[in-house]
Amino acid sequence: MGIKQKIMGSLVPFVGNICKAPTVLPVIYYHDIVNDGEGYSYMRTDVSRFEEQMKYLSEAGYKTLLFSELPKEMDKKRNEKAVLITFDDGFLSNYTVAFPIMKKYGLKFNVYLAYDYIGTENYMSKEQLLEMQESGIVEFGYHTKSHCDSRTLTDERLFEEELVEGKRLLEELLSRKVNDYCFPYGYYSKEVIGMVDERGLFDRMYTSNYVKPTRLKNSIVCGRIGIHTNWQIDAFKKHLSGKYRIMHYYSKLRVGVPKVK
Repeated sequence: MGIKQKIMGSLVPFVGNICKAPTVLPVIYYHDIVNDGEGYSYMRTDVSRFEEQMKYLSEAGYKTLLFSELPKEMDKKRNEKAVLITFDDGFLSNYTVAFPIMKKYGLKFNVYLAYDYIGTENYMSKEQLLEMQESGIVEFGYHTKSHCDSRTLTDERLFEEELVEGKRLLEELLSRKVNDYCFPYGYYSKEVIGMVDERGLFDRMYTSNYVKPTRLKNSIVCGRIGIHTNWQIDAFKKHLSGKYRIMHYYSKLRVGVPKVK
């Protein structure tokens, strides 16, 4: 283990524990759940590592939430032991691997869908999505129509196609309102956040970094914790409990989130 990893693994959690950064609802995210040994970074998580983490959440008494169960005050301190579990993109493994594991441990989760990916190779079909939704333990958010870089959406034509029309199509497919939006690749800009908020398209927007929940005019911007496939269970617990949050609350990661006047 290098010096940087040692600092991240011991000093940062120690300082974070002392400083007691405000406790907000943790939002964690995954992508594809794969066979052991095939995991890579935050994009591909080994199935045994994923199940170990879900077993911990269940045995530790964590309450898992659906998008529709989220409190309006996402930016407020919470004492409840709860977590929002999310997946990006709608990989097929969310249905074939994660779904059975979540049912096994009685946990709820949420998936951000890129509309054009639905029913394509290695992604979930409409029938699978509806089956998951019917189970009562899965809900869906939006991830643009074509999984594009959200920073390009300052172009009005693209904004209408990727956010407005794609959202309408997904809501039509699911027969329900979609109130949560996640930026593909973690890319976002102050301008696009402002455009989405001004039109009131979503109740919540999610980044792929740890930005502090920020309330805007019509919505809230929420940071998330990406779960790395190499993390041992102790590292998972520390991130979940917020011991790393201090590093992000007082860093430059909030640049790009507009302030409310």
